[in-house]
Amino acid sequence: MRIIVFKGTKINGKTFGLPWFPFNKKELKRAIRIRALMKRIASGVLIKTPSDEVFYVINTHLEYASASVQRKQLKKIYKFIKKKSEKYPIIFLGDLNLEITNPILGDFTKKLEELGIKHVPVNDKTNAEKHREKTAIDHIYVPGNYKIISYGAIYDEEILAITDHKPIYVEIEKEG
Repeated sequence: MRIIVFKGTKINGKTFGLPWFPFNKKELKRAIRIRALMKRIASGVLIKTPSDEVFYVINTHLEYASASVQRKQLKKIYKFIKKKSEKYPIIFLGDLNLEITNPILGDFTKKLEELGIKHVPVNDKTNAEKHREKTAIDHIYVPGNYKIISYGAIYDEEILAITDHKPIYVEIEKEG
């Protein structure tokens, strides 16, 4: 479950499918064995804030069992972000099922930085207790020309009763 709170008005939105089927035989067998084959989507919405700023916000939940599928999903999302970033400041967030130290996410982050989009350094553990060794797999990216005021993970027992992830947040304001 992901809750996105944003002060603003929806102008329009779009949901698109992501690659979800592994073509690597080893990854396919594993995905079948652990019942991880499922279609994935990304949703985007154009929002106008009360101060007349406009953002394109993109949210997703990536595959967790197949590195090749994760690469393909991020490649498609990157193309979408690149196109939208020509017109709008981008906020990208979601359960990416990748830690920031993962090379797949590292490469994606570098490409976004080249577009002027920066990663919010929420590195607190955000996922289920059964994965004790992991750090954050939920991430937020914001426009590079925005100052990060605050960010973090929220511990709330009511929310944890319905999801195995801690919500994360960021508060930003335009620099200058």
